[in-house]
Amino acid sequence: SIRLYVCVISHVCERNFQIFIKEFKYTTHKMKVSFGFLLSSIVVISASTVSRQLLFIDNEDVLFTAGLSRKLKPLKRRIDPVVVPEFDYEGLLAYNAVHFIDGEYRMWYQSYSTSLDVTICYATSSDGIHWTKPKVGLNGTNILVVNDGGLYLGDVLYDTREKNASRVYKMIVFDQKVIPGVTQYTVPGMYVLFSSDGIEWEKMASPALVAAYGGSPVTLPPFEDEDQENYTSGPINNQWLTPLSMSDVMNIFYDTSSNEYVCFHKTWIDGPSGENFWKRAVARSTSKDFVTWSRDRHLVLYPDEFDGPSTSYLPGVGNVGVELHGGPVFETLSGDVQLMLLEILNWTSTPNSGDLNCELGVSRDKGKTWSRPFRKSQGYDYFFATNSRPGTFDSGTLWMSSSPVRVGNVTRIYYGAYSSWNVKLPCSNCTGIGVATMFEDRFAAITNTNSSFPGQLTTKPVSFQGICSMTANVDTSLGGTLQFEILNEYGYRVRGFDRSHHIPISNRTNDVAVNVEWVNASISTLSNKNKYSVRVLFSKGQSQIYALSLESC
Repeated sequence: SIRLYVCVISHVCERNFQIFIKEFKYTTHKMKVSFGFLLSSIVVISASTVSRQLLFIDNEDVLFTAGLSRKLKPLKRRIDPVVVPEFDYEGLLAYNAVHFIDGEYRMWYQSYSTSLDVTICYATSSDGIHWTKPKVGLNGTNILVVNDGGLYLGDVLYDTREKNASRVYKMIVFDQKVIPGVTQYTVPGMYVLFSSDGIEWEKMASPALVAAYGGSPVTLPPFEDEDQENYTSGPINNQWLTPLSMSDVMNIFYDTSSNEYVCFHKTWIDGPSGENFWKRAVARSTSKDFVTWSRDRHLVLYPDEFDGPSTSYLPGVGNVGVELHGGPVFETLSGDVQLMLLEILNWTSTPNSGDLNCELGVSRDKGKTWSRPFRKSQGYDYFFATNSRPGTFDSGTLWMSSSPVRVGNVTRIYYGAYSSWNVKLPCSNCTGIGVATMFEDRFAAITNTNSSFPGQLTTKPVSFQGICSMTANVDTSLGGTLQFEILNEYGYRVRGFDRSHHIPISNRTNDVAVNVEWVNASISTLSNKNKYSVRVLFSKGQSQIYALSLESC
């Protein structure tokens, strides 16, 4: 993650100049650039790379706190949908993917209608809020992909790493299709599509993964000689019983650390008596080339006893308790943390059963293991909840996207929505695609437990090798002051980097990257030394800190 500091020189008079530094965030994958508008010329003052980010979404980087608490920062919704049904083939709008490409927002979205069943449609926008539906698809419509037997959009990836121009755009869908010359029955699974322009798509003939699909909650797992990965053997009693394989919800993520494509998908876990298809859960599958996917699948999250008693023990007799419907994943700009927009399907919700809300999941090991630090059952709000106003387009179910779009220092997350799980067509104001926002990396804040008392946070020791500066993602707009100290790895204060020499962050500062500075002392003098802890001192008030970024020289 790179941050450039740029200044604007304006002529106040012919003998005096005033230098203004005005930061904006221009974001690409794992990169952020601060730049300024020009009157005549750009002067680059400095450039720095975020080497390590300490994100206070959990205690991974926290040694201890005193007088402080962690507070989740839920997404903020835009009241009205940005895309709504307009044509008779558009009924209910759900899964979608949005990318900013060549100065234009592009959206691929799933539409369901009683006439054409499920189709995948296309829209474009100059600002991400006002959308048009270009007639570049089937029969002069914006339909790009049609149903082969049981279509659901999974996700779309714009892959700038791809060297084959015909495969820059990648799509995964769930479908059920007859494979000519091989099967006489439909094979449910994840099918891969490629495109050079995102409009004309070529679907692979056979499934990349065979789905666990169509089974009864009283079916026992198959025996090893009934392996259905080779789909030519056909289903067992009309049921596809592939353990931990994907089902009809899936999202794509490119893991930059392992250089592989990762699909986080819905799967099914077995019930109390060992029967299949008890509850929905989230699993992880990988591929090096997007065509061949590993059978070495991993269950990453499943509904457990903390999701409520009806979740943990009731046998497989239908929709009961809480299930995990899906889990779109993206990583922070620094690449240190992966976040999951975990879809919580709650059959005990009222007034309508089957509300689908979003909880935040966190992974610190590149998506292999996940924590759920903000559970509803433990008193937290949802990261993004269904609209509390009944009858609105997003009052029932939220189908989250794995492709957040960063605009300045704001992150947009698009989602499809229904007014209820079992909404029926025709209906009015019952569906659409909405957008929710958050400031960059502001998932959860550390703040005063009681505004009448001070507090402090001490981080775990971290290497300052090659570090020349530090910025903080903070908000003191509600009052309060933050000061910083540097401690050596044994907890002793470092002279010159104590509270008395720190330049306080106050004056109602609200900035995702404010400089942390001391009088007559530079972090660069510590860059070749041992590990250090950072201590953040909170005055009385309601100051909030979300993250610290250690920036290399």
